[in-house]
Amino acid sequence: MKFEVSIEKEKVDKTLKDLEEDVVFQNIKRQAEKIKSEKLGFASGQTGLKRHLGWFDIMAITVCAVVGMGIFIKTFSVQTTVLGIGDAVPLAFLVGAIPALFTTLCYASLASALPREGGDYIFISRGLHPFFAFWITWTKWIGSTISMGVIAFISADLVSNMLYVFGVSQSVLNSLKSPIGKILLTLLILSGCYWINLRGGKYFKVIIRVFFFIILFGSIAIILLLTFHYDYESFITAATQKYGEENFLADKNIGDKIPDSKKNNFIYSLKMLLSAASVLFFAYLGFDTAVTMSGETKDPRKNIPKGIIYAILLIIVLYFIISLGFYSFIPWKYVAGYLTLHPEAQPSDFINISPYPYEIILVSFIIAIALISDIPPWMMAVSRIFFAWSFDGIMPKKFSKLNQYGIPIQALNLTYLLAVVVVIECQIKGISLMLELDTIAMLFTYTLVNMTMLLLPLKKPLYYNIAEFKLGKFNNLVSGIGIFTTFLLLGMLISTSFNSFIVFCILMTLGSLIFIYNYKKKIEKGIDMETTFKILPPE
Repeated sequence: MKFEVSIEKEKVDKTLKDLEEDVVFQNIKRQAEKIKSEKLGFASGQTGLKRHLGWFDIMAITVCAVVGMGIFIKTFSVQTTVLGIGDAVPLAFLVGAIPALFTTLCYASLASALPREGGDYIFISRGLHPFFAFWITWTKWIGSTISMGVIAFISADLVSNMLYVFGVSQSVLNSLKSPIGKILLTLLILSGCYWINLRGGKYFKVIIRVFFFIILFGSIAIILLLTFHYDYESFITAATQKYGEENFLADKNIGDKIPDSKKNNFIYSLKMLLSAASVLFFAYLGFDTAVTMSGETKDPRKNIPKGIIYAILLIIVLYFIISLGFYSFIPWKYVAGYLTLHPEAQPSDFINISPYPYEIILVSFIIAIALISDIPPWMMAVSRIFFAWSFDGIMPKKFSKLNQYGIPIQALNLTYLLAVVVVIECQIKGISLMLELDTIAMLFTYTLVNMTMLLLPLKKPLYYNIAEFKLGKFNNLVSGIGIFTTFLLLGMLISTSFNSFIVFCILMTLGSLIFIYNYKKKIEKGIDMETTFKILPPE
């Protein structure tokens, strides 16, 4: 035993001696000593966050954050956004999945290399530049918070429809559908999601898992139920009975005037497919949500990549099957005509044609849960971005303080209040501009994340090499495709949503001014912000 200990001691001594002679090690050692002696911008020596999420929770959070608004709203509304896309919607979902899949791989690798709370803000600030990191995540924070308010607003209509099926009196329904009633119902939904986030920990995990299973099995149940009962002819019969022959024909006649993209030349059809893919890419927004919670994940270098990759693959398959199922029995020309005449229509208007009340209740419940389940993960994620800004010293320190449940309460409160303002704005001016703004902000963010992944092996090889999930020799290919596809979709979206892009530029300018002002203030106080952004924040 003594002999073995002696051998081990000799090995340790030799290793230490080799390290002392190693130039790189000495460089790192000097940097570490310098960092210790500098006054950095971090709010404290540790975040205080509790690690309670496993890979399954990461997958469930991602699925809940993504599925809902995309599949149950955009599947139909794309018919009026991209006239003539017709029954090519399932194919457009697959095309839209390409940038989502490649960008997810980049997120997975970066999360393994830089596993800290804040997600893309941390990736871009440490791998590219802190100005770009704040500049783009500022617009993402606003855009995502706006989407939360919009989703809650749309969910209120679905809840009202469900109450109608349950036989709630017409006077109560009229009150809920009035402007004030709708705002109050929306705020009730939003406040419930706020409470879930406020408690955090096991409450959040349990509720998200329940939402996940309802979405997964409920979506499959909807398709099986409806495709079993309906084809084109039986759908037309059921829709005629529900809405009346005159109304049905009026909707269909509008749709019949829209040319089918497949009858045009290849270039025109391809352009239309890409336009639809850029719109449907909104359905994939949120696949990066769980990454912002790296500081609350057990073994994030392994569990974050595993969770988000499984999630995006499941989502792609689910979207294709569900959209294919819908258009196997719902004529796309009727959808296009109906939405042209009724722009504020809900997905339940197309699905709830069954003469059986139990089917309508089931479908309305699943769609409502799918939409509402988007809100808690997004609320958690965007509040963590604000937390990361605060912890780095770019925002006031109070936004990085935690409550008794380990939640950054002030960051969460501010996010909730902005969502409340959005709800009121939705009632006044509608939702289209707001959703397009969020998609533009997300596509810009994804482009910069892909660029960070492309440059990380060159700019920050130490971070890249310690990652447990690497893209290896495919790093340039994957990140390059991610950059190209997200930038292409961004260009397509801006060309059709220029007003939203103008609003985005205004917000972007505001974010730039906030960063420059706060950065200069920190430097004036003698804080070494340059060194702060060279290293990862404490855990």
